[in-house]
Amino acid sequence: MANIIRLRRDSGVNLSSVNPILQDGELAYDETRKLLKIGNGVNNWNQLVGLAGAAVILKMPLTSTALQTSMAHGMGGRPLSLEIYAECKVAALGYSVGDLARPTTTANICVSADSTNLYISKSASNSSVVLLLKGGGTGTVVLASWDLILVAKPL
Repeated sequence: MANIIRLRRDSGVNLSSVNPILQDGELAYDETRKLLKIGNGVNNWNQLVGLAGAAVILKMPLTSTALQTSMAHGMGGRPLSLEIYAECKVAALGYSVGDLARPTTTANICVSADSTNLYISKSASNSSVVLLLKGGGTGTVVLASWDLILVAKPL
């Protein structure tokens, strides 16, 4: 017979207003913000640091044509942070397939988010992206060899 462990859980509004002190090692889950907190027997809910859910990733090809896409993130609120990366698809400039690099210039690339969606767009006028090289310096990449990735981290 399987054992089932159930966590204390409620909406973020209820947990914040009741503001319980979680016992040492007690887990509680905010269903609104997808946030898990571990009690220490001293601090109340609002004082504890939470473990946020997984980041949401939006990926699109990096080309010289104009692109725009969006997706629902399911975080239950606006993301805390947005980060942009380029992911190598063809080894070049000292990068291997799957390596991530941050663009040094993101001219004509726009990323944003609201309480429900992530958005990323790139205008056609941006024909190149400059990345930091692994050994130092910068290099201009062949756009078709890279994907553009937006990482949204929850509150």
